[in-house]
Amino acid sequence: SGTVRNTADIFFKDYLKDKSKDEILKMAEYFLKNGEFFEEKLVGLVWIRKILKKLEKEDLKILESFLYKYVEN
Repeated sequence: SGTVRNTADIFFKDYLKDKSKDEILKMAEYFLKNGEFFEEKLVGLVWIRKILKKLEKEDLKILESFLYKYVEN
């Protein structure tokens, strides 16, 4: 999973760093929702981690919903 994290970090830096918080959350949710393997879901989680400083209090409800809907064990 170190390779997946590194790849997600590089992709974020090259293509997503200038995207809005909402756009990144939508893309992260896509990976969390549609990922068949943990590594695919991990991409979404890495991208969320990258924008933690941009998140506001109301965004916590979105993150909480992601946890309940898409994260297992």
